[in-house]
Amino acid sequence: RPAAGLITAENDASYLFFGIRRDFHPATHWVVTGSFDAGYFEERERLELGLQLEFRTGLELAYQLGNRYRLGMALYHLSNGGFGERNPGTESAVVNLTIPIQ
Repeated sequence: RPAAGLITAENDASYLFFGIRRDFHPATHWVVTGSFDAGYFEERERLELGLQLEFRTGLELAYQLGNRYRLGMALYHLSNGGFGERNPGTESAVVNLTIPIQ
């Protein structure tokens, strides 16, 4: 399924992205989601990733509640995929609550 979003960091860095998601249901109430995004990264001090074009890959494990809300944990990697002269990349671990749009 398609996805879009805006992520901001405490130092005013931001990442505007568009991407795709794929859900897998290994057991009742459990959802594993793989993701791939491409977007525009606005660098700031202390967070320089080498290029404005950045890619984010991720994997989420979530528990789906009866109302289709999901509570989960995701791991993400953000980098320019080697397209820039520098490619330091960054990782993040996120706890999230997903609320479906009806």
